[in-house]
Amino acid sequence: MPFGSFACRPYRLPRFLIVLVFSVACLAGEARADAFDDAVAAFQAGDHARAFRLFEPLARSGNTLAQHNLGVMYEQGLGVTRNETTAYEWYKRAADQGNPQSTYNVGMMAIEGRGVQQDSAVGAQWVYRAAELGYPPAQHALGYIYLDGTGVEPNPFEAVVWFTVAAESGVIDSQFNLGYLYETGTGVPPDAAAAYRWYAIAAASGDRQAAQEAARVGAALSPEQRAAEDAAVVQWRSARGL
Repeated sequence: MPFGSFACRPYRLPRFLIVLVFSVACLAGEARADAFDDAVAAFQAGDHARAFRLFEPLARSGNTLAQHNLGVMYEQGLGVTRNETTAYEWYKRAADQGNPQSTYNVGMMAIEGRGVQQDSAVGAQWVYRAAELGYPPAQHALGYIYLDGTGVEPNPFEAVVWFTVAAESGVIDSQFNLGYLYETGTGVPPDAAAAYRWYAIAAASGDRQAAQEAARVGAALSPEQRAAEDAAVVQWRSARGL
């Protein structure tokens, strides 16, 4: 089923990301890298039609970055007529070659039934692949998939695992979700201190709702507990150069 059965609860849902890839690290050959750079420059200058013309031959020659970017352009209607079916086809080409962003988008489009027949089970499998490739947005989405039972059997324990992986990678929505899961004892034993810690970690990145939740949960902690968790938050952020 599509996402939504937890819509009345304060979980942060996955977000469908339409992000152009600008890196040329996996392009082979100076000429192809130059063509990719020219396409990126055209896109950034707002000349989407020229960017599309430059990305297309690279995509047809098998370059996964260009394939993903064509998917983005068809998805948004940039430089070409908007077409979700064609966007899905280009994402699928890149996903078949292991591009994590496209792998995630293929999964989300299948779950949502955009550009392809709706199939939550197939979508969940693609999101799982993207999560295993180390793509944090997919890791967050996979946590929600297990929490919501979207295309899989609901498994709050597995949800905690994937939200934790994404949270450790800096996904604020996963940090917020972990706060709520620890607070309510969903997939983990109830732990107000851990809930406060994850809310506070999200709040430290500027999440206002997380700050409100941290203040509320923290008010029930002893001064010693709160001081220990505040120190843990500082250490967590310091270890990541934040």
